[in-house]
This record gives sequence, C-alpha cells and structure tokens, in this order.
Amino acid sequence: MKRTLIILGCWLAMASGVHAQLPAGWSVQSRSGQFVVSAVFPDGVPRVVDTSSVAPRSRLLVPELLAVSCERIKRQMLRELAIPERQGGKIFVTISSQLARDQDAVIASTFYSDGWTYHLALPQVMDEEKVVRAIVQSLLLELANRGGSERPGEIPLWLSEGTTQHLLASAESSLILQPDTMIPQKVGAGQNPNAIAVWRQSGTMNQGIKRDPLFLVRRRLSMNAPVTFTQLSLPDPEHLSGSGWEIYQSCSQLFLGRLLSLKDGRAKMRMMLSSLPHYLNWQSAFLKAFEQDFPSMREAEKWWAVNLASFTGRDQWQAWPLQASLDKLDQILRYPAQLRINTNDLPAHSEMSLQNVIRDLDFGRQRIMLNKTLNQLEALRSRISTELIPLLDEYHHLLDTYLQTRGQDAFTLEHRGQHAASLKLLTQDAVRRLNALDLQRDELQKTGGQVTRISSGAP
Repeated sequence: MKRTLIILGCWLAMASGVHAQLPAGWSVQSRSGQFVVSAVFPDGVPRVVDTSSVAPRSRLLVPELLAVSCERIKRQMLRELAIPERQGGKIFVTISSQLARDQDAVIASTFYSDGWTYHLALPQVMDEEKVVRAIVQSLLLELANRGGSERPGEIPLWLSEGTTQHLLASAESSLILQPDTMIPQKVGAGQNPNAIAVWRQSGTMNQGIKRDPLFLVRRRLSMNAPVTFTQLSLPDPEHLSGSGWEIYQSCSQLFLGRLLSLKDGRAKMRMMLSSLPHYLNWQSAFLKAFEQDFPSMREAEKWWAVNLASFTGRDQWQAWPLQASLDKLDQILRYPAQLRINTNDLPAHSEMSLQNVIRDLDFGRQRIMLNKTLNQLEALRSRISTELIPLLDEYHHLLDTYLQTRGQDAFTLEHRGQHAASLKLLTQDAVRRLNALDLQRDELQKTGGQVTRISSGAP
C-alpha cells in the first residue's frame, strides 16, 4: 500500500512530479544513509558552475556538499531536542537545473508498508534560509511519523520556523556548504612563491565566534509589536510576508526556546512530535504533551504574554544615562593602538577608529577586531540609554553587513583588476556610512539625544 502526501510547507509551491522516482545518475548518500542527494541536469538546460554569479545569501547546491550539510543540520537539531540519533525514514533530495533560481522547495511524503519516505526538490541556486527550512521541515516530519501511522503528523509553522531560525542564529559558519569555484584563494602567501598558503573555505567567516542567538529577536521585538499566541497558531496574512514575516520568525524562535526551557521541556516536545499523527491537529498534541504547564490554550496564551513582557520589557532605572551611554559607545567604537613616529622612538599610545581598521588593516585582523566590536555592541544594547538604541543598531547592521559582504569570495582576491576595484568601492562605502553615523553621534552629544532620524546613508 502506498500513499503520497504533498506538503506545501513554507508556502512551498508547485508539487507536480516531485514524488516521482528519482532518476539514476549523479547521486550521493550521506554518512548515516538517511539522505540520498541527486543532481538532475538534462541536456540543453543551462546549469550554474561558478559561485561568482550566486547572491551573497544564496548557495550553489551540489550533491556531495549538500549531503554533508543535511547531516550537520540533522545533528544540530537532534542535539537541541535531546533526541538520540538512530536510523530514520529515507529523505531523497533532488537538485534540478530545471527549477527556477530561488524557487521554494517542495516536500512530498509517501507512505509504504514499511514506513514513510520523503522527497525534496530544490533548485540549483537557492537562498540558504530556504534550504535550511526545507531540510528542517522534512526532518520534523520524519521524527513525527516514525511510529508507522498512516496518518501524517501536522507540523505547526511556529515549530518548523522556530527551529530553522534558531539553527541559523546559532551557527558559527554557513550551514549550507557550496563549492569554491572561483580562482583558488591563498591567505598569507603574498608574492612569495615559497610561502605557506592557507586555503580559505567559503562560509566560515564567523567560525569560532559565539553570538547571542536571540540578538536579532531582541532587535526586531524592541521596535515592533510581537505576535500573540493565537497569531502564532494561525498567522494572519500580513505575518506571512515582508516585515510581518520577520516578526513571526522571531516570535517563533523565542516561543520554541521558552518551551524547551520549561521543566522537562525537551522531553515534552519529543512527546508532542511523536503524538502528532494520532491527533487531527497539532493543538491537541501540544496540550497533551504540555498539560502540566498549560491545562488549556487560554493558559498557554497567558504564559506567552508573560514571557513576551519579560523579554521585551526594559527597566529604565537599569539603563545608563545618556552621557554614560555615549561614553561607553565611544569606547567600544575605538581601538587602542601604539604609534612610532621614528624607528628608535618609544611607542606612543594612540587610538584607531573603525574607519582606520577597515581602510588600513588586512581582512584577517579586521575580522577579529570587528567581530569583537559586534559582540560588545550586542552586550551594550540591554544597558544603553533608549535614545541611543537606533544608533547602536545602525552601527551593528553596518559592520555585520560589511563583514558578510567582505567575506564573500569575490572580495577576498586582493590583486589587480575587477576584484581590487570592487574591494575599493566596498571600503569607500563602509567608511562613508561610518562617517555619517559618527556625525549623528556627535550631534547626539551636543543636543542631549535629540536627533530626528538615525541613518547610515545606506540605500
């Protein structure tokens, strides 16, 4: 007996043909054997072979690296839910050049006598967040349907999106690997043919850098009204696109984190997942698993409201006054340095600005110093005067965007020609925008916090 269910998760479009048999050819099986990743490139259909044409937040998908990425996401998700790794249902992933670039994924679930299998169709070039979301949703479905029931479990949107956002926010490097098809990149070799060259791996810009996974959540919810528990359960149309979708993503991540932090929260989440096929809707499975915490959906609504108030509330007496906040921000945005005018002189103490770092230092040292500044800005945000939050956020966004863009392959080749010109333009733009923010910081000093609009001048 065979039953097929097309899951249009994450507004996944066009389901036709996804659950067909995978074609023979270029296929790779993941380490655990759960994922089988295939590439389909019919004759006459153009395929992407160069990452230089791929947008910064998109990934060029190839079977070998996507199989590794699937295993990494699975391992991290199981660790978050405290689920031991064991053999699960097969997940077949097809990369097709016939699908439009950045087209949403389609998940097809098929029930056989020995259990469920899952089929995932992805375009060759796809936004990293969309790829992670599709893999997370297929894994959640697989976990929910392990009991062998013919009725598939209903995965709530807040669970799949909350898991996706948490994994992305917690990752120290890109979750989705892509090949380095640009000119090989040597770091530190310079012009010396005998120097040791270090080959740079794409997508590891933040490797080893620990960030607060809820920083973006705090930023969004400090400036926008969060969604209610009812809206989490049944999102309004305005929460499924644009800025409303970003708020929904942040609330989903926060909601899931708060659930898992309850007493035995992970065990209750596992119970909810495994019981989803036995209920007509996820709400019934949710109340059964968390009955000790929420006797009813009304109690869950109250609990969520209290958590939102605790998370977004700011005690004004805890915040530093404006001048102290400005001094602390100024301290973070400058770096101590030692300067020698003549070779034999003792070093004199000096300071470097963000502009000096971006303009004068190699990217290796820039990355270390600017990541440190980003971490300090994130820590400062909870104590800084309310008037300075928009300015702090602009500095953080500017530096984070610069590091992300500067870390792309196209900007790591510092030699003559197009790459050097692009790097110069990127540097000039970052310095120009920092100058604009510094002027507004000076104006805040003079006016006591009265600035009509905070902007770095970004388009």
